[in-house]
Amino acid sequence: RGMLGEQKQQAILISGESGAGKTEAAKACVKYICARSTGGGGVGGVAKLLRQGSHEEFVQNCIVEANPILEAFGNAKTGRNNNSSRFGKFVKISFDAKGVVAGAVMTTYLLEKSRVVFQGPNERNYHALYMLQQGADSAERAALCLERSCTDYAFLSSSGCYANPEWGDDAEEYRTMRTAMGSIGLAPQAQSEAA
Repeated sequence: RGMLGEQKQQAILISGESGAGKTEAAKACVKYICARSTGGGGVGGVAKLLRQGSHEEFVQNCIVEANPILEAFGNAKTGRNNNSSRFGKFVKISFDAKGVVAGAVMTTYLLEKSRVVFQGPNERNYHALYMLQQGADSAERAALCLERSCTDYAFLSSSGCYANPEWGDDAEEYRTMRTAMGSIGLAPQAQSEAA
């Protein structure tokens, strides 16, 4: 309302220490903004939205569906937090003159390169690596020449911590991420290359 009424840009700053809930708060804010925008008709899959011919809903869906992908490739288990963002994120959501979400730009700032090669006690590497190992089906495992277990990879086994049940089931999170990739329009080939 302030944006439309006062014709001024609005901002939300979410900050706090590790484990304070910044990632979850950001997800809730983005979902709320998209749902409350004039064109906000909820979140659905790309195919459904394109059949309906609603570009606005498609854009909103892409913004919301980006979260599982960003979390997979940018979050990890730390000693203090089961889903800790290992990067900073700036999201700029654009609206048209009627208050309909028109697009978004997301900028990320890498905070921890060291996580890739070393994890401390009770920590894991980035979620995506464990998700792929647990969630890939037999055809994908064969195509990617995956080893049998996370223990077979030095990048995944330095801490001895493999599971993260407080965050979620890695296999299920992998399926959620792949669904999100499809929802934002990534072709299956692009999804495989990302994995």
